Amino acid sequence: MQEGDKDFFGVNQFDSPENLKPGQVQEAINVDMRTTNAATRGGWTCIPVLGATPFGTVYASGKYSDPAAPAQEWIVLIGATTAGFYAFGQTPRTIAYPAAYTVSQQSTVVQANNYLLIFAGEGQTPIRWDGNWSTSFEVVPNSAGDPGFESIPESNQATYYQNRLWVVNGKDRVTASEVLDFTEYDLISNDFNLNTGTSDYVVCTYPFGENALVVFKHDSSLLLQNVQGGLEDVTATEITRQLGIIGINACVTVGPDLIYMSDRNITSIRLNLQNQLQSVTEPLSRNISGIMSRVNWMYADKVSMAYWNNNLYVALPLDNSTTCNTVAVYNFITGQWWGEWRFASSLSMSIQGFVVANYY
Repeated sequence: MQEGDKDFFGVNQFDSPENLKPGQVQEAINVDMRTTNAATRGGWTCIPVLGATPFGTVYASGKYSDPAAPAQEWIVLIGATTAGFYAFGQTPRTIAYPAAYTVSQQSTVVQANNYLLIFAGEGQTPIRWDGNWSTSFEVVPNSAGDPGFESIPESNQATYYQNRLWVVNGKDRVTASEVLDFTEYDLISNDFNLNTGTSDYVVCTYPFGENALVVFKHDSSLLLQNVQGGLEDVTATEITRQLGIIGINACVTVGPDLIYMSDRNITSIRLNLQNQLQSVTEPLSRNISGIMSRVNWMYADKVSMAYWNNNLYVALPLDNSTTCNTVAVYNFITGQWWGEWRFASSLSMSIQGFVVANYY
């Protein structure tokens, strides 16, 4: 900020104070810079929940569309023994897990056709719900199958894309289901070993580009192409071997860019005019270097991202927090960071993830 500045549009913690552009500041807390008149950010609205504390810890979140009423979106929260469903104007609901089944770690909830599945990590067979409000979740049945096939892998991350589930399967593998059959997995045609022999490991997958799936490892990233129809022609191409992803919720698409957080910065992969992916050299988080220096990297696997209304929201565990207690906000119209959004200590804010949904 310079003397005489009246309009403010962004945070710059990279350049020294004397080199800031007019309208830039080195720190902004709970500020909305949507217009040049910086204002206090808006507050928060709590959705009605089932009881004061319906679950305790939330291990995953997502959306569900009832096949019988596809226009109705439900926000899904995954607790230890039940899943909660919330929609505007609707009575909240819960669906129980099988007896003795407990979710106890960061997980993924994903809708695949009519099923809602929970991937609760290694040692836990995924469970599924068929959309009938009068039934409960069930363990995905084992598939006897033919030689060369296996049942649904135990995992904490899966992506539904091109009518298949793409499941992170151990350290180096991504395994795809059959089309619209999520119980059987072909280990000959639908199993992909990626850069084996290194200490790097697969974290998550994300659809991006044309018929393509980005495979994020912890220290690198690859692109699986031709993932529609039969998978005989799938190719794996390295995007970068310098940067991977920090956690299963730490990426989001914004137009031609895939924004993600590595173990050092927030950066992006860009889709060019030739429909090819290229890693962007300069990190998006360049101007919030002060905030990034405060990330508690021991717990950065909990980072989550969302894009809504031209803004990128990044939930971060700052300082000594073991959960994501702060949100950094970037505006794509101005190309500037708004700084950090904090919360009253009485809230004990712990952000598991973001769900962008219609709730009105």
